[in-house]
Amino acid sequence: VLVFKSTVSIAGGTADTGGDGALDLQNVKYIRITNLDDTNSVGLSLQLDSDEDNSAANESCTILLEAGRSFIMGAPDEGIHVNDDAADILTALTDLESIIVNPGANAGTVEVFVAST
Repeated sequence: VLVFKSTVSIAGGTADTGGDGALDLQNVKYIRITNLDDTNSVGLSLQLDSDEDNSAANESCTILLEAGRSFIMGAPDEGIHVNDDAADILTALTDLESIIVNPGANAGTVEVFVAST
């Protein structure tokens, strides 16, 4: 369980870059983030390494995680992609680089669960 009062990066980086909380993308099978707050929502910014060069995120997608709700993602390796050019179905998926949790003006509490092999 992670309690925070400002923006925090969770499950950041990859085993290749060796950052704190680094995960081996090849081994992660499941990510779940649950907002344990009973009133306030948080923003989840999914940072994407669309160049797949294990250096840094170069695209992002932010979603609202309401109080008491969970965000679930399967394998982050080749598991997500965004495109602002058109509203087409994307078949060339890329890697999740990290997830940033932003509670806005409120303190927040989230639970992070990652399953890997």
